[in-house]
Amino acid sequence: MAKRLDDNGLLYLLSKLLLMFVRMEPGKGLSTNDLTNDLKAMILGQFSGSWNDLDDKPTNVSTWINDANYQTALQVSGAISTALAASGFQTATQVEALIDAALSTLDTDIFIVVDTLPLASTANPNKIYLAPSGGPEGNTMEEWVAVNGHWEKFGSVDISLDGYFNESNLVPITNGEIDAMIASLSP
Repeated sequence: MAKRLDDNGLLYLLSKLLLMFVRMEPGKGLSTNDLTNDLKAMILGQFSGSWNDLDDKPTNVSTWINDANYQTALQVSGAISTALAASGFQTATQVEALIDAALSTLDTDIFIVVDTLPLASTANPNKIYLAPSGGPEGNTMEEWVAVNGHWEKFGSVDISLDGYFNESNLVPITNGEIDAMIASLSP
């Protein structure tokens, strides 16, 4: 039998995966110590670490000197809009609207399924007509194309769902099999 992951198996798998990771806790960061003890002692000897103990600290952003000419989000957005307008580029919304408009005019149906073929002189020459072949199982369709007012057989299509699975062919994967898969991932 083929295996499938049902609701219970998925819940079990997720609980196993959650045990493999450390949960993030609000207010806690990474626990690495990237500063040497000498560097920490030097910093703490010169500064208490409290914002309130800083002298001449700016109280708002406008008092800081922007010597690198950093741009605000509003300035960047305006510059991009100006550049796009001047270049003739289209926005994503404009492109999507144009594509949707073009696709709405396309005839994407190449096949027409019929019980019997219409007159070839009235058939659409840009379509493939599928008509039953009259076979014993009724699942074979013949492909026809109208060419210069006459029907030309193009081929045939047999429809068979042999080899496909349905739900009764599948069994849920077991928790033991999930454990074995996770164990195989460990070095």
